[in-house]
Amino acid sequence: MSGKFHGFSQDYIEKLKSNPKTNRENNKPNISERTKSHPPAKATTMKQQSVEKPAFRPVDSKQEINEELSNNHLKDALHFKPLPAKPLPSEEIAELEKEIKKSDNLTGNPLPFKGISLKDYESQRRMVEEQNKQKKEILYRAIEQHSERTAAEAKKLQEIKRELHKLESELAADVSVLRRQIEDASVKYMNAEKSYEQIETAFLSAKANLFKAREKKELLVEHLNIIISNNEDRKAKKLSELMEKVGLTPLGETATVHSNGAVEDETISGN
Repeated sequence: MSGKFHGFSQDYIEKLKSNPKTNRENNKPNISERTKSHPPAKATTMKQQSVEKPAFRPVDSKQEINEELSNNHLKDALHFKPLPAKPLPSEEIAELEKEIKKSDNLTGNPLPFKGISLKDYESQRRMVEEQNKQKKEILYRAIEQHSERTAAEAKKLQEIKRELHKLESELAADVSVLRRQIEDASVKYMNAEKSYEQIETAFLSAKANLFKAREKKELLVEHLNIIISNNEDRKAKKLSELMEKVGLTPLGETATVHSNGAVEDETISGN
């Protein structure tokens, strides 16, 4: 292949004609008819970009004639024998890229990849890919760190929940024990209170009985003294009467008897 792409050669067109696959596709609609109903997109392929060279590039007259002839042959071939819709082999693509690079190096004009050459475009693409790769790594690292932090925080929360549950269970056990003890103490207190009330009632009753018994005793003692005193008085009176009957005085003196039978004391004392 030459330094510039001048279109398909006559031999290549003859090969296309002799290819049975292209003969089977003769019944398909022509490209010109399809382009009338559906105009092609603005994007061009590498081959079309290499074919469509600027008109202001200085070329020889022979070269221009050859290009026109090859373009006419190409148009006829495309009009009558449409190419099959299959990708070119990778070897041919690599050769075309090499030829395009050689032609760019010879002419010094960049390819229409946004005003930059293919080499610069490849380097820029690799740089963008590397940046995207770094961004992905940073993003994955950040996600991993966030996941680790989340896992650590979840673990801490689980430990805190476990400790709280342990404290709550211990508190519940202590509270239950204390409640049982309080209930037992309440029962004992109620029993003691009842016993105290009973004892207090008995004490008050005994105290009242004591006062009553004391009063009764005092009354009986007083009554006894009165009885004894009265008895002594009656006894003294009776003895005095008896002594008078026998002529005795209470002091042991003798008495004289009158004729009328009355006994007179010689000495009267106390009358």
